[in-house]
Amino acid sequence: MNEKKQQDETILIHLVYFGWLAERMGCRSEFRDVVRGGSVEEFLESDLFCPVETHEKSLLQVAFERILVSRRFVLNLPGELAFFTPVSGG
Repeated sequence: MNEKKQQDETILIHLVYFGWLAERMGCRSEFRDVVRGGSVEEFLESDLFCPVETHEKSLLQVAFERILVSRRFVLNLPGELAFFTPVSGG
């Protein structure tokens, strides 16, 4: 399989939003097709996240299949991608 074809393939990701992010995104979870091989950082910069300010994106923690991952994590397999907002209080 050539590199161009791999880049054009999509995978189904279950997106889960916590805290104020769910309100901003208009839902608690949704399914989206994303390009295979893209990083979490690239995904955060996509049009999907336009309701979220740049400085707010830097506050988010991300987990893939319930394991915390960095923004450099590459999305190669279908699965759950969860976004956690900072919490405060007792």
